[in-house]
Amino acid sequence: MILTYIFSCYIIERYYSYMSEGFSIYRQRLLFLHSNLKSEMTMFGDMMKNMQSQQEEMQSTLKKIKVAVSKNGIAIEANAAREILNISIDKDLMEDKEQLEDMLIFAINDITQVIQQQEAVASQDMMSKVLPGGLAGLGDMFSK
Repeated sequence: MILTYIFSCYIIERYYSYMSEGFSIYRQRLLFLHSNLKSEMTMFGDMMKNMQSQQEEMQSTLKKIKVAVSKNGIAIEANAAREILNISIDKDLMEDKEQLEDMLIFAINDITQVIQQQEAVASQDMMSKVLPGGLAGLGDMFSK
């Protein structure tokens, strides 16, 4: 009877020691995962800040690129950030409303195409700066 009691006490003691060791290992793993997650979140936050600054840089670059289209008596000036800066209309077009509307549509469509081309060129330049040496050609993938 005493041997059974001693043996059961030994078993219980070993069980608790295994549990505490297991808990310790589990706790260490959790702390390790938490520290890795924290560093990854910091890295992700830094990457997002970097992307945001690059986007702001891209917008300021696009605002500096001026584009102009002159067609059938209508001249439109804009920048590559899709902001119309000036529209000039020939006096002869003022007499015919329908013709003026049609010419405005053509000129606006033309300036939109020119802006898209300038955006593509600027984004390719930006991607070539951001991507490492051999991967600079991947910038073309995003422009189409």
